[in-house]
Amino acid sequence: MPKSKENELKKFLDAIASYGGIETKFAAVMPTLVDIAIANGSDKAIGLIDETLEVHPELALVGARSIAGINYRTLVRTVLPTVAFRNANEGYESAKATYENRLVETFIFNPRWECDKAIADRYEDGPEAFIAMEASAIMEASMQKLCECFYYGLTTAAVEPRHSTAGDLKGFPGLHDAMGLIVGTDLIIDAA
Repeated sequence: MPKSKENELKKFLDAIASYGGIETKFAAVMPTLVDIAIANGSDKAIGLIDETLEVHPELALVGARSIAGINYRTLVRTVLPTVAFRNANEGYESAKATYENRLVETFIFNPRWECDKAIADRYEDGPEAFIAMEASAIMEASMQKLCECFYYGLTTAAVEPRHSTAGDLKGFPGLHDAMGLIVGTDLIIDAA
């Protein structure tokens, strides 16, 4: 590591140590002894009944790939050519589609979870079982968020105030985004 970078890192770490830590805008939501008491008080023969599971066929319909870096360019067809029927011996004007290159920015999809070791150790089946149960919940929540983006894409409450849980601005474009560009209208209908 270059000496200048090493000095910068040392200053940063010293500042953290003198401040007493780093504060973030995110509150730490960690399992508590109450959560362990609830989990320990259940019938182990029955196990966990998960009322949050969903089926995610959307994830099987779309491809995914790794990219180098945090963005990529893509070719997007924005206008289809005009077409029509014609009589014999009549002509029709030639037409072409319109394309554009777009830069797609990507963001890190990183569910965060933490637990005090003393809390996890109190789970009757051991800390590994407790961590596995929480990992399963995080995975399910992740799949639901990916499917939500599949439909709502980048739409959020900031864009669509009526739909506070739809989409994620740091997610990826979804069907709502694609259809909105084609049709040019709001495709989310409030039935209330």
